Amino acid sequence: MKKKKALVVVTLLMSLGLIGLVFKLQQVRASQKAAQTEIIVADQLVEKAVTLEKAVETEPVVKTEAVEVLDKDLWQKPTGGAYPEITWETQLRIVANITDQRIYFYDDQELIYTMVTSSGLDDEVNATPLGHFEIQNIRGESFFNGVLGEGALNYVSFKDYGVYLFHSVPVKADMSINIEEAEKLGTRASHGCFRLSIPDSEWFYDNIIEGTPLEITE
Repeated sequence: MKKKKALVVVTLLMSLGLIGLVFKLQQVRASQKAAQTEIIVADQLVEKAVTLEKAVETEPVVKTEAVEVLDKDLWQKPTGGAYPEITWETQLRIVANITDQRIYFYDDQELIYTMVTSSGLDDEVNATPLGHFEIQNIRGESFFNGVLGEGALNYVSFKDYGVYLFHSVPVKADMSINIEEAEKLGTRASHGCFRLSIPDSEWFYDNIIEGTPLEITE
């Protein structure tokens, strides 16, 4: 009887031991699976990071340029501030830049003033000619072109004796300002001439003499 009890006890102990062993094995397997899952997740995160890094490296950089917004009333103002004094000692030369839509005035190598302008439209018919010129002896207080239906104030010729001019923003037949055209100052808008604000055109007319060298560039 004692032997049977002992055998039963041993059997129970063995069963419990097997159960414990199985439980431990299950725990070990679960731990291994969790570890494998963590490794897979980590690998996936690394892969995503590498992919994002490559995307950043290969994605083209888009550069944007600031667009200058000009005052619509600029045509009524001196566009470069107070005007310089021009004397017989001033070694004046003018550089007009089509891209900038600016006219630069130099005393020898020193920049002394900058004006906002409107040069010719960007087409074969109306484009302002490039090159080296001189201010010509053709000038006047106003004109009106019946064919174009517009005129200007304070004109000064620089090419073909009255064909290509510096002058004010456009005026109508009654010499009133064409506001719609005047507000385009600072953009390509003319038929080949250089448009200037009203005060700038007055100063140009009064101060820029015949023979002043002019360079027109892009």
